Amino acid sequence: MTAILTRPAWTTDLELEIFDKLLDKYAPHIPKKRTQEPRSPETEEEKENFYRFRVAGAAHDLFIVQVCAKIIDSFPDPELQLFLSRQIGDDGAHAQNTRFRAQAISGRDPIEDIQKQVQKHWDYMGDLPIRNWQGFLAFELHYELHIVALLFINSRTSKINDPDSAKFAAERILPDEAVHRLGVVDWWQRKFDKASLAEKEDLIAQVIEADEEGQR
Repeated sequence: MTAILTRPAWTTDLELEIFDKLLDKYAPHIPKKRTQEPRSPETEEEKENFYRFRVAGAAHDLFIVQVCAKIIDSFPDPELQLFLSRQIGDDGAHAQNTRFRAQAISGRDPIEDIQKQVQKHWDYMGDLPIRNWQGFLAFELHYELHIVALLFINSRTSKINDPDSAKFAAERILPDEAVHRLGVVDWWQRKFDKASLAEKEDLIAQVIEADEEGQR
C-alpha cells in the first residue's frame, strides 16, 4: 500500500487559522478582532515612542533590502531572482514611506537612526543570511514568516497609530508582505519537491539547524 502525503496550500487564510488556534490555546485574552480604532500620537512622549517604533520598522525593511541585494546573484534560479527583485523593491518602498512618516511626526529625518538599527540587525545575524541557501532561508523565515504573529497582535491591540501610516500599510504593505511570505514558502516547497526521499530528510535537518541558529 502506498501512502500519499498531502499538505494544505499555504495561504493567508491558513496563517490566520493557525494563529487563532494558537491564541485559543495559549492566549485566549487576546481579541479575535480590533475593539476600537487607534488614535494618533498626541503628546511629545507618544510622538517619540511612535518615532522609535517607525525607525525600527524601516530598519527591518532596509535590512531585508540589503540582504537580498547581496545574495540575489548567488542563486541560479530565475524564478527566485525575480521574486527577490520584487521583494527588494517592495521593502525599499515600505522603508522609505516609514522614514517619511517618522519624519513628519518628529520633524527630523530618521535616516541615520534607521541605518544604526540596520547595523544592529547585521551584528545580531552575522553572516547567516548570506552564508548559503540554508542561512538565507532561515533569514527569510524569520523576517517574513515568524514575525506574522506579532503583526497580528499589533493589528488587534495597538492603541496609537498614524492614520497615513495605517492607510499605506493596509493598501500596500499588507498585500506586499503576503506575496513575500507565499514566495518564500513556494521557493522552499519547489526545492523540497525536487529532492529524493533520502535528500528530503537531509534538507529538513539543514533548514531546522539554520532556522534555530537564526532564532538564537
